[in-house]
Amino acid sequence: MHKDPLEKVGLSKNEALVYNILLERGELTPSQIALLTGLTRENTYNIAGELIEKGLAEKIPNRKIITYRLLDPTNLRAFLETQKLKVETGEKVLNDLYPELSNLYKLSSSKGGIAYFKGIEGIKYVFSGTFFDPKPAEILVFRSPEDKVLEDFLLEHILDQTKKGIKSKIIAPKGEKIATDIKRTKLLREIRYVDSSDYIFPAEISIADSKVCIASYGKKKGVVIIDDAEISQTFTSLFNLIWKNTK
Repeated sequence: MHKDPLEKVGLSKNEALVYNILLERGELTPSQIALLTGLTRENTYNIAGELIEKGLAEKIPNRKIITYRLLDPTNLRAFLETQKLKVETGEKVLNDLYPELSNLYKLSSSKGGIAYFKGIEGIKYVFSGTFFDPKPAEILVFRSPEDKVLEDFLLEHILDQTKKGIKSKIIAPKGEKIATDIKRTKLLREIRYVDSSDYIFPAEISIADSKVCIASYGKKKGVVIIDDAEISQTFTSLFNLIWKNTK
């Protein structure tokens, strides 16, 4: 199928069609453009508006009937430069965004593997849904005292977790006060404590089904999710071993 050269510049098929009609006829009303192109009148308004937005056409001022005309074709060069800039910007954004997109794809498509989400927002994102979908029956947690940087968010998250019926077991260092109820809601959690001198956990470890979540609250904040049944079983066995030997 023949492709109009203007489409190669970056115009859509219909934009190129209207551009060429205006180029041939000079000035046209929406009704005239519709008649000459076979487009509906509504589409004509939309396409003319897009050409105006791209700096390629204008609505002639002080006309009782809406009438369009092209601007100088040199504006096509400016439009093309703008398109190049958008592509360059888009490539940079995609390069920055690609790891996040890849992580989400792997987790949502049950392909397993490792996914990393950076920063506080990454931790919030994972705890708000990714790590808990589908809903686990129980979560095992090696709690980090450093999680105070997200205290308010985590309290609301734990409350939401209780409302969903998700139970948790937590191993924490002695001396750390952990809430057993929030807003008069009894939380579905058991807590056991170990000697704080033996418990140095700048990162928090959570285990649920086949997933292991390691959240770092230190200088380089972020969270890693490992979706692997054998690795999860290893962490689960380690948790249970410590759990049985604590009170």
